[in-house]
Amino acid sequence: MKKVTLFLFLLLCFACDNDANDFSPNLSGTGSGGSLAKFTVLGNHLVILNGQNVSNYTIESDGQLTFVNDIIVGGQLETIFPYGSDNILVGSSNAVHFLTILNDDRIAYLSAYEHLTACDPVVARNGIAFSTLKISDCRSGTIDFLEAIDITDIENPTVLKVYETSSPFGLAIRESRLFVCEKGGLTMYSYTDSGTLTEMDFKELPNAVPLDIIVSDTHLVIRTDNGFYNLSYGDTGLSSVLGGITAD
Repeated sequence: MKKVTLFLFLLLCFACDNDANDFSPNLSGTGSGGSLAKFTVLGNHLVILNGQNVSNYTIESDGQLTFVNDIIVGGQLETIFPYGSDNILVGSSNAVHFLTILNDDRIAYLSAYEHLTACDPVVARNGIAFSTLKISDCRSGTIDFLEAIDITDIENPTVLKVYETSSPFGLAIRESRLFVCEKGGLTMYSYTDSGTLTEMDFKELPNAVPLDIIVSDTHLVIRTDNGFYNLSYGDTGLSSVLGGITAD
């Protein structure tokens, strides 16, 4: 199942999906990334998790990187996700941290939502964030959660709802749809502003455990424990697997 041409074409579509400009190798603009990423591009900023610090660089017009500042967040920083035009969510072992890019290009700390100790990817859209908390095979404990967090006031985040799940990993958000790697497969949810989730579809991949997702308007690219797969989705559910690249 090595439909490489189709798969690479889809990856190119994802890379261009959030950038109306022609392709440019200087990395300006914001592309799509998975929820388990350790770095992100937000506007003309490259932001990197660096131990307990978050490092901030500007991407210049000639493609050079200029260091701006570091901030110490502390804890075990695990994932990073861009939100809006100037905010960044950082998932750590015991909290979701909220940062912002200031007018002078420095990155600054806003707030945090603390949770029990767990592995913590996070995504957000339109005032609501979703975070999977994986304890089994990650920290001491056996209960795993999916949390909905109100970030309408990003300086005062509050939990809306907590859902028990099983072996969650990465997740992705698009319009009113949430896609979660959990229970050994991929779940598609619809969600409301109150954080209420309604399961729409669930799909297992052949001989693979989904770990992370990149989403566009109609397609998903899924990283698994044995390679990459792509499939389409619609208003009501997930399609069959269209193609993929499996590990040799």
